[in-house]
Amino acid sequence: MSKNATQDLAQGLAHDLRDVADDLRGIVETVVVPKVGSAVHAAAERVPDTVVDRLPAKVADHLPVQKSHRGRTLLVAGGLAAIAAAALAFAQRSKGSAPSPTAGSTPSYPRPVAEDSPKPTDALDDPLADPAHRRN
Repeated sequence: MSKNATQDLAQGLAHDLRDVADDLRGIVETVVVPKVGSAVHAAAERVPDTVVDRLPAKVADHLPVQKSHRGRTLLVAGGLAAIAAAALAFAQRSKGSAPSPTAGSTPSYPRPVAEDSPKPTDALDDPLADPAHRRN
């Protein structure tokens, strides 16, 4: 083989190796890095505070910070309280608007007497008086 053929072959191989390296870099960036990152974050969440305090600042700064769920808890509790209040108001409203059982029927005895109506003065004037007890 001549020197030019060897050089051309070496350049072709170098070009192919660069293509393979670019392909591998793309695979690593799209597949491996996210999986490793999520595994590191999952493992870092389990590290106790006493261990985090002893880690160097460079390492401790890259650990994920645990988020407080207090706002979400308060939001859920407030939502449940609002639903309970709405259900209570609906129950009271539906209970108050239901017709009473005697609203459509005849009134029971003794009938209520209006305050401005004249009062009977004698048993004979009383329409509810028992006729057997009337005096003649």
